[in-house]
Amino acid sequence: MSNDLRTLLDLDDEDLYGRLGETLLSEGRDFGSRDLAEFAEFGRRWVNDRTQELRATICGRPEVAAIQDGPAGDLITEAATLTDVISALYGKPAAGILAVILLRRGLNVLCNSYGNDRPAS
Repeated sequence: MSNDLRTLLDLDDEDLYGRLGETLLSEGRDFGSRDLAEFAEFGRRWVNDRTQELRATICGRPEVAAIQDGPAGDLITEAATLTDVISALYGKPAAGILAVILLRRGLNVLCNSYGNDRPAS
């Protein structure tokens, strides 16, 4: 898994979103940049549409808190940890890509309002 994550960490954001879109749609790419752009737009929308679900799944977990609160560490280890957290929800291929995207966006940004957007019980 670490080689796959290393490859993902080296991709730019557009390629990451493109791979996520391609993985989620389970279609192969044709040749040309139009397909990558369409996959990337789908991947970006998909992540944005699931922010609340991702927040509920990820934030507040001890292993995620350790990444957030600890010093900047090994990105491979952080990505692997986050992949394990989300893999049960979205499956391994998408989870690895999603983990790298969320790490780049920032877990603190995602989790900053965790618990604050829930109605009081």
